[in-house]
Amino acid sequence: MEALAHGLEDPELTSMRHEIALLDARLGELFRTVPEESVRDAVAGVRDAAARIRYVADRPDVDRREERLSEAVADITEGLALLDVERTAWKEIYDVVTLRRRAALAETKREEALEHTMIHQQALQFFATLLTIIHEEVEDPALKKRLATKIGERMNRPALPA
Repeated sequence: MEALAHGLEDPELTSMRHEIALLDARLGELFRTVPEESVRDAVAGVRDAAARIRYVADRPDVDRREERLSEAVADITEGLALLDVERTAWKEIYDVVTLRRRAALAETKREEALEHTMIHQQALQFFATLLTIIHEEVEDPALKKRLATKIGERMNRPALPA
């Protein structure tokens, strides 16, 4: 119960900084999964393999026909797998960037709201200072009592002692 109470009083509870840091770390991991071989090279390899298949298919008397077809199909399969890995990595990068943008926007809004919000301790300090000033500056005990009653009513509390 104590941890719950502490969490509920934590002004950083709604902070998105931890999530943003986590998303940044994930982006770093994802960028490392993008194949170093470029899409252009992979596509060129697939085209080359397709051209070899066409060449062998058009010439039934080519030496090592089956072996050449098999190699070309393997090259196409490898190129397509590389393109799929890259496509998947970039899709996830896009998704994480989108999540990060939303988290950053939420954090910005939270910080702006905090700038315009008086926290509990600040409010208590303000009222303590106000009551001290009233106590020091107001000499009439009846006025002090009326002020204490009004403040208590406004705060939905019983009258404060004069």
